[in-house]
Amino acid sequence: MKPNFLSGFLMVLVGALVAFASLFWLPHCGGETPMRCVWLLRASTGVGFMILVSGVVMKFVAAKTAAGIQIGNVLMGLLLIALATVLIGTCPNPMMACHRVTDPALIVIGLVVRSRIGSRRGRRLLRRRGLVARGDGRRRGLVGVRVDVGLGL
Repeated sequence: MKPNFLSGFLMVLVGALVAFASLFWLPHCGGETPMRCVWLLRASTGVGFMILVSGVVMKFVAAKTAAGIQIGNVLMGLLLIALATVLIGTCPNPMMACHRVTDPALIVIGLVVRSRIGSRRGRRLLRRRGLVARGDGRRRGLVGVRVDVGLGL
């Protein structure tokens, strides 16, 4: 089994979750005039289908190409978070169901795409191809200076 098969399968599952949750499960303010939450769910459905298609493509390509697609998936997770918070957002009334349920659900799913699946599986794919070296047990600080992870006593 190819190393990117599992990553592709997970991305298909998460993309389907985002797309179908946006279409059927997450609440929005339906009425005569579409509100911000309707446009947010339409945009997040598109992002979900993009994640789903990239997961399908990732199953059948080489590992280097899959690592590039995985970076795109991380960026799509960030786009999902930005759609829910900055770009479109939900209705401003905190008592509405779209504000209480839809906004946090999309943020959590975007964080899952960005951190758990995207970063770890992408790093593992890059390591297998020798594009990223394994660390020596230390972490780098914000400025690139190595910092020991110990207690520091």
